[in-house]
Amino acid sequence: MYYDSIEITYTELEPEPAPEPKRELESKTELQLEPEPELELEPKPEPEPEPEPEPEPEPEPELEPEPEPEPEPEPEPLPVPEPKPEAEPQPYPQLQPQPQLLQT
Repeated sequence: MYYDSIEITYTELEPEPAPEPKRELESKTELQLEPEPELELEPKPEPEPEPEPEPEPEPEPELEPEPEPEPEPEPEPLPVPEPKPEAEPQPYPQLQPQPQLLQT
């Protein structure tokens, strides 16, 4: 069965009144809302950054050519065990037609 159109209906819910906060919570909130007394801080003048002395470039020592390391002999490959032949998945057994016994 197919429908030509579908009507969607809904009802608007009225907002629930907010529960009255407990007095304990109010007092904590009031304490948090009190502005902290501002401490008068004298503005500190920013110190001018001293120019860093440029380091003198050190003369590069002459590099002696490093002797090339001798190539390490390659380790002999480990014998790979031959994979065991897995049991081949058997096809579904062919169902043999069962002779039906006729009840008399």
